[in-house]
Amino acid sequence: MYTRIKRKFKEILGIGSKPDFLIIGAQKSGTTSLFNYLIDYGKNFTPPLQKELYFFTEHFHKGFNSYEANFPVFKKVTGEATPDYLFY
Repeated sequence: MYTRIKRKFKEILGIGSKPDFLIIGAQKSGTTSLFNYLIDYGKNFTPPLQKELYFFTEHFHKGFNSYEANFPVFKKVTGEATPDYLFY
C-alpha cells in the first residue's frame, strides 16, 4: 500500500529518474538471480520499487512520469529486470 502511494505521489510531482540499464532475458533464465546479486553486492546499485515493471509491454499508456516514479530520485545506478520484454 505504501509503495503505491509513494509511486503515485512521485508520478504526480513528476520526479524520479530514468534507469541506467534493463535486464532482458527469457523466463527461467536467471534474470531474478542477476537482479538479486546486484541488490546484494552492487555497491552503487539502488533498486526500483519492484523488479518487474512491465512498462513497455503493459503500462506504456501511463506515460514516462509513471515509469520514472518507480526509480529512486537520488541514485547512483538503477535499473529494472523484466524478462517479458524479450518476447515482445
